[in-house]
Amino acid sequence: MREAKPDLVGIAVFDSIPLKLDEDGPLCELKWRWREIENYLCFPQTLLAYAQHVEGEANRTFEPAPRERQRVAMQQSMDEVAGALRTLGRPEPFGPDVKASDDFLDPVFQTYFSKLGLRNLMQKTDYHVLAHLVPRERIDSEISEKLDRIVEVAKKAKPVI
Repeated sequence: MREAKPDLVGIAVFDSIPLKLDEDGPLCELKWRWREIENYLCFPQTLLAYAQHVEGEANRTFEPAPRERQRVAMQQSMDEVAGALRTLGRPEPFGPDVKASDDFLDPVFQTYFSKLGLRNLMQKTDYHVLAHLVPRERIDSEISEKLDRIVEVAKKAKPVI
C-alpha cells in the first residue's frame, strides 16, 4: 500500500505483547500496558452499574427483575468467578495481568444471566457498552494517552482529494 501511497500513515494498538513495536514509524504500533483493552473496563463498580443499567432492557423483553436481585446476581457472579481464579492460581480479576475478556468477563456474564434465568445478553463484541459505566476516577490515564496518539497520527494523514 505504501508503494501506491507513500505518505500513508496508520496506527495499531495491540494487546500487551512481548514484542518490540515501532511507535514512530509510518504505522505507529502501540500496546496496552495492561493485558488487553477489556482490563480497563473491568472493575466491580462497572459491572454493578451494568447490572443496574440492563434492568430496563431486560424488563422490556423478559420477565421483570428487581434491581436488587440483579445487583446481588452480579456480585455473586463476580465473587464465584474471582474465587475460581484464585483457586486456579490465576491473576486477580481486576488487575492488569488477567485476560479480562476470556478469563473473567465471559464467565461472569454467563453466570449472571444464568442466575437471572435469561440468555446471555453480553458477548465479547458488546463489551464496549461498559465503557460509559466505568467510574471517571477509574479511567486510566493511558486511555487518554492512546487517544491523543490516534489524533496525532490522524493529523499526519493526507487524504486523496
